[in-house]
Amino acid sequence: MAKSSPAGVLFSFRLVPVLSAMLARRGVDAGALLTAAGLPLDGLRGEFIAPLPRIRRFLDDVAARLEAPHLGLDLAER
Repeated sequence: MAKSSPAGVLFSFRLVPVLSAMLARRGVDAGALLTAAGLPLDGLRGEFIAPLPRIRRFLDDVAARLEAPHLGLDLAER
């Protein structure tokens, strides 16, 4: 069951290292996208827990930077 916080539903997320590598191949700094979404830079090293809207913003930004409208499917293939 998902936990809640004043900022919304909390979600465990561990794909930042994979996404960071994908972004680096395009010359994009994943740390800057994490910061813009209000997420911890610790995510570059592994799993963290954060409000779902912040993770969604990060994923939307990643998809835009990678020009990957089907980012979820791209990740599933890895």
